[in-house]
Amino acid sequence: MIITDLMTAVKTAVDAGTYTVPFASTSIKLVPVTPASNRPMEMIIGYEGGEENRIARCQWEQLRTVRCIISNYVGIGDLEAQTLDCMTTVREVVDQVKSQAATVSSGGEGFVLVGVRVDPEYNYEALLEEALFLSVIYLDYKGYL
Repeated sequence: MIITDLMTAVKTAVDAGTYTVPFASTSIKLVPVTPASNRPMEMIIGYEGGEENRIARCQWEQLRTVRCIISNYVGIGDLEAQTLDCMTTVREVVDQVKSQAATVSSGGEGFVLVGVRVDPEYNYEALLEEALFLSVIYLDYKGYL
């Protein structure tokens, strides 16, 4: 299945990297877990959505988006320094995915990473209210069937 293959490729790419703030876990879930005050650095990879566009009589363009939610409780110590380290880690994840999962094969077809966006780079309200670093990476893949 295309969605599973894309999420698995992203997880494999992320797991292969080294980061400023290492992940305690990376997992594939469609629904994120509610943040807790003792949560370590964690990434939840899920499916955001997709669409299909007919481009020729027998050819379809598929767009699929994989969502990576990164969270870390940063309530102990220097909040700003820990947040900046987490933001650096987000950039490292983006670079790792670009180099390791820029193309993904699924069902004999190839999907190419065509867009990456980080929104938000960090959630100010979550940081202010719960001392929780929260960032989301969206990875847009395009393939043809």
